[in-house]
Amino acid sequence: GPRPSALGPRPSALGPRPLYTLPKLLATIALLVGGGALAWFAALPTAQAQTITDYDPNDNGLIDITTIAQLSAIRHDPRGAGTSTDQGYADAFPNRDTNTATLMGCPSGNCRGYELTADLTYATTTGWTPIANLDTTLEGNGHTITGIHMNITTGNAGMINRLDNNAVIRNLGLINFNVTSTAAGATLNGILAADNSNPAFPADIIHTYVQGGSIHVSSNAANATVGGLVGYFSGALRASYATAAVTMTGTSTARYAGGLFGRCLRCAIYNAYAAGPVSSPDAALAHIGGLVGNFDHSASRVNFSAYCDTERSGQPCVGSRTGGNGPADTPVTGYTTAEMQAPTGYYGIYLNWNIDGDSNDHPDWLWDFGTATDYPTINTPAERTAATPSDTDYDSDDNGLIEISNLDQLNALRWDPEGDGQPIGRHRNAYGTAFGGRDPATTTRMGCPATGCTGYELTASLTFPAAGPHTPWTPVIEDRATPAEPYNATFDGQGRALINLRVEHHSDNVGLFDTLGGSSAVRDLLLVNPQVTTTDAGNVGSLAGRLLAGGAVSRVGVLGGRIAAAQTSSYVRAGGLLGQAVSGATVSDSYSSAEIAVNLPAITFAGGLIGELGGALTNSFAYGRIAAVNDLSIGGLIGVTGTLTTSTAAYCDTEASGQPDCIGARAGDYWPTSTSPVLEYTTAELQTPTGYTGIYEAWAPADTSTQRWDFGGPDQYPALWFDDRSYVVVADGIDAPPPGGPRQAQPPQDTPYDPAADHPEIYTNDLYEMAATCEVQRNADGDPESSLITFDLGSYQGAVILHLAIWNGEFFMSYESQDIAMPPFERNGQSATVMVTTNPAQTRFLLDSVSPTTNLVLGYADCHTDDPGAESEPVESAATSTAATPPAPKVYVNDRYEMTAACEVQRNADGEPDGAVIRFDLGSYEGEVLLHLSLWNGEYYASYESQGIDTPPFQRNGQSATVRVATNPAQTRFLLDSVAPTSNLVLGYADCHTAGE
Repeated sequence: GPRPSALGPRPSALGPRPLYTLPKLLATIALLVGGGALAWFAALPTAQAQTITDYDPNDNGLIDITTIAQLSAIRHDPRGAGTSTDQGYADAFPNRDTNTATLMGCPSGNCRGYELTADLTYATTTGWTPIANLDTTLEGNGHTITGIHMNITTGNAGMINRLDNNAVIRNLGLINFNVTSTAAGATLNGILAADNSNPAFPADIIHTYVQGGSIHVSSNAANATVGGLVGYFSGALRASYATAAVTMTGTSTARYAGGLFGRCLRCAIYNAYAAGPVSSPDAALAHIGGLVGNFDHSASRVNFSAYCDTERSGQPCVGSRTGGNGPADTPVTGYTTAEMQAPTGYYGIYLNWNIDGDSNDHPDWLWDFGTATDYPTINTPAERTAATPSDTDYDSDDNGLIEISNLDQLNALRWDPEGDGQPIGRHRNAYGTAFGGRDPATTTRMGCPATGCTGYELTASLTFPAAGPHTPWTPVIEDRATPAEPYNATFDGQGRALINLRVEHHSDNVGLFDTLGGSSAVRDLLLVNPQVTTTDAGNVGSLAGRLLAGGAVSRVGVLGGRIAAAQTSSYVRAGGLLGQAVSGATVSDSYSSAEIAVNLPAITFAGGLIGELGGALTNSFAYGRIAAVNDLSIGGLIGVTGTLTTSTAAYCDTEASGQPDCIGARAGDYWPTSTSPVLEYTTAELQTPTGYTGIYEAWAPADTSTQRWDFGGPDQYPALWFDDRSYVVVADGIDAPPPGGPRQAQPPQDTPYDPAADHPEIYTNDLYEMAATCEVQRNADGDPESSLITFDLGSYQGAVILHLAIWNGEFFMSYESQDIAMPPFERNGQSATVMVTTNPAQTRFLLDSVSPTTNLVLGYADCHTDDPGAESEPVESAATSTAATPPAPKVYVNDRYEMTAACEVQRNADGEPDGAVIRFDLGSYEGEVLLHLSLWNGEYYASYESQGIDTPPFQRNGQSATVRVATNPAQTRFLLDSVAPTSNLVLGYADCHTAGE
């Protein structure tokens, strides 16, 4: 702040003070002695103190800039020393301290640069004149300069002409600069600076950006150069970007234009991008790049994580290269706009952008990624401080296991596979991002006890989104060394679940983990609805591709889901839990109900639990359906066993799996010639024991107080103690279908057809912000003859299929059930289109998820042009109930076959519903039937199949069909459907709700 001076002007400002002469001194003394002395003193003028402004109040040696005039005055003192005698400098910095000892207020009079202390706006239309050169520090402190205009007719163009003498510019934003140069001889041009082409004095540009605006240069000079940030650069750029439009015209025979730099001489670019249009009318004469026009790698400078938007720039990232590639050169990668904007955090292409610039072993939280329609921007220093997590103890219970509470932290296992809190060097920043505020100290690392941490544990169940940075998932594997090494630490699920894991990977080993090593231990974990797909893997399972000798898996359950493998050569081992468990590995107290689907022309080892078992298996079972082409190596539990395999009390369900044997092949000859204690059972035999009796007697733990298995009722399989039987998986981003499921041939019940509407009705899934249009085509007579259906899939990234149904005046029949060929269905990105030639007055169109068991309605387009009839809604009929109090349950049946249905609600001693018996009289219907169940969660219905919940035993005796359920009937609905998944014929519908709906 201002510092008053009682002594008047400083000598350095006024020159040496004159000495008084002796006569003048004697005369003064005489006056003082005389009687008029007091009057004389009274007549003297009052002394005025001069105000000195401190232009470095924080004493960091940087002169404060608060106005455009002060920014412009840099031209008079390019070193930032504060010593300029130019009147323009004095006007910009009034009342400055000119004493060499306390110059400008800098400590010890040693000024060495400038810093902005406010945002600046250029409020005049008068063109800016480039600052000739800058050879010091210009610190922006996160502030911006907005609206500078330049109309250059001579010389180079740029806010600064030349960066020299190792200049540093950091934390600065340039917004909506508009630069036009018509200087015929201008060679170098850039919005921030025109030139930094002397490699002896490279500049550093850090955390600096150009946002919006444009630079247009028309030059006839040889080697004319223009850049969105700097014209010709030979320094290092860190964490910066430019989005300005760059245009180069003129008659130059060689021209260079780039989104960041026109030319780079040995420059280094770290964590930077350009996303502005770059153009020159004669590409043959130009070196044009979305990021850099030309790279000159005559020395070993390199480029790291440097990107450009090729879609917006209209150019490749690098126009040309000279001098060869530097020895450590990495490519500059081009992406589309969506690819540049889609990561909304430090994921994917931005994984290692959370740098540790101050070397305190904590990331700087520099970037703000906004939404999926934004480019990354740079946080101000204050915003970085606010974004930095506070110190966190990641082993709060001091058990030596690092706590995982989100998917980012789960993903970070791959960077610290030893579980000791010491991440792999090149991923240190990414690890610190996932575990924000971690303690990196050696003695208290991550909050672990003095003995250190040895693995991880879940503190919450985690749901994988339908789309995002961790979908699809890349299997966890240590990449510290080449080749990669297995995961070798403890992973304790703490009885929690990983829900909707989706892996689409093509490598030797595929699953949540690639390979579990000899020091690994995975326990107390539930995998719900895992979807694992590969076309080029040797080993595939939901938990891991391989389990090596010494590794142990215990108390791990796989509930629902699907393991799918297809390969053109070699072999594959596929299992619901593991692809392969080698000799010396152990698996205990585990199970899987995942579907196994393998389609290979070569050798196949497919098992409900493990594809190939060479180690020990105890107290485990499987009941997932298995479909594969090689019957000799497929088993309901294990595909093939090795010569050293041992197993105890391990079972499979031959009915549910569809396989007659639990083991497909034994020993090393792949033929079932040896015996095994693995036993085959029916569904009822596996479900009947309700405790540690019969076939499960050996499963009892030595300590009977230990929680391990929950056997449930006589119509339930055993489940692990933490596998809550009421577990309803509501996937993040999965909107479950309305009553009846999506494959019934009618629109969702909550969006009935409106016969009064004069336009086709469109039903869509608002969870993904989808939209659908139905364009009815008519002939010359005005009659409808075809329809063009277009679905906008919104944010949904999964696979889709199309269902079509025909209205016959009474009910809907699916295309497939009528042997009508499906028309070509095209998907282009997030759009899906189909053209049908059947009468749109008789056709409805359902866009569904690709898995028949997922039951996710994506969108429904009803191109009816007249009323389809009452059969588009279920018919309500009488219902019977054992309930003593209303409301009575509702039953819907298909009157075409004169069916009836009844729902008998079972109640406990307190009168609360705790079960139900549903009876269908199938009337005249002779075909096969199947049962669908769905759970009501208060908002929508989720099917049993999509949630990985097993359908209870369903009995049909002639024309009667009965099912008994133990779930709360107030939360359950039951759909009796035709047996073929594609026939879409609703036979009957029983709603056992007793309250609410």
